[in-house]
Amino acid sequence: MFHPKNAIAYLVEDLPDAETLQSALAEHPFRPRGSQELSSMGWATPCKDATDGLVFDAHGWLLIGLKYEEADLKAAVVREQLASKVDAIEHQESRKVYRKETLQLKDEVVLDLLPRAFNTHRMTYALLNPEKPYLFVEATSHKRAEDLLNALREALGSLKVALPLTSLSADKVMTGWLTGEQMPNEWALGDECELRDPMAEAGKIAAKGQELMSKDITAHIEGGFLVKRLALEYGQAIEFVLHEDLSIHRIRLTKEFRDQIDADTPDDVIAALDAAVWRWGTDLTRLMNSLVDAMGGIPDQDSFQLVQEQDGIPAGTLTLSASVGKASEKAVMITSKLYQMRQQQIFLGGEERFKQSVEHYRPMFEQVMADQKCDPIKALITLLDNAKGHQNEGMLMHVLSAVACELAEPSLGEAA
Repeated sequence: MFHPKNAIAYLVEDLPDAETLQSALAEHPFRPRGSQELSSMGWATPCKDATDGLVFDAHGWLLIGLKYEEADLKAAVVREQLASKVDAIEHQESRKVYRKETLQLKDEVVLDLLPRAFNTHRMTYALLNPEKPYLFVEATSHKRAEDLLNALREALGSLKVALPLTSLSADKVMTGWLTGEQMPNEWALGDECELRDPMAEAGKIAAKGQELMSKDITAHIEGGFLVKRLALEYGQAIEFVLHEDLSIHRIRLTKEFRDQIDADTPDDVIAALDAAVWRWGTDLTRLMNSLVDAMGGIPDQDSFQLVQEQDGIPAGTLTLSASVGKASEKAVMITSKLYQMRQQQIFLGGEERFKQSVEHYRPMFEQVMADQKCDPIKALITLLDNAKGHQNEGMLMHVLSAVACELAEPSLGEAA
């Protein structure tokens, strides 16, 4: 039975109906990763026991799932293989293998291990309703939630979403609740919280299993600490931990409500899933509406707009997409691939090594950009053509693409 453990809510507009969504997701199905790929993702059925489709429709609430497959490359295995390769070269050629060559050998080791690596799988679910204002992603981090949103945007070609920005900051409101300010109806305090000192990065206090309005906690608040996470109960039915960014974590049902649901749950698998999806969609929407009201509501519509996209292109990819070409599904797809290649390079060698790669290839890009009076993405096309026939053609093309992405839209700060 569907039971989200965490939820990040997004305001959303112009969602398609179930049939249109099914057709769009079917164009981007999950496929196993290739032998030289670190990972692969795509849309899969959200519940194998209940449906073969990519969308489960529960009276207007639509459940979808994005499936990930990643190569399980243990760091210890990579280090062991790399050490063996370095030792063999130093013994056979009677010379020292220095850092630059070691890093190149590490890439070779990873590429050699990828076809034989075991795979790990995970699913990220989203719950949406074209008639409702919220889209819920079951995720613990915004990064994972945004991966799903980007994939959904790629499938639909356009997606208007934004995090709910409330008039009052959540940490100030939660802090007020622990100092005696009135809580909304149907809300109650749990037994844990996290306090942080905004003036000291290391100043953090976690309280669990305690009376949250005790003198000790009140003293810390009077000393300037703010509540960043707070255990709450809503409607005598749902318990969870609220974070300062309004994300909802460790969701569970109260014993009384769970017993009631268990008694009412039908034996048929499809009927049980239908009831669970509808109930969670409805309850999470009610919870978010009440939560947003408690935070002072959403500012007037003129000051808050769904601006995550422009002409079908996500705001975060405007620079790259504009370089690739006109705003289109193809531009979104190319942008997504470039981002993925950059992430894979950072995963393989870490940020410091990727910075070195950027600095190594930067002169090549700058030379092509100067000769052709173009941007890094168009320069990449020329450099990829030049890389054809290279001994390590695939690896070189991957690195060049990642570097182009970083040059067009820096993510590593000034050091890059």
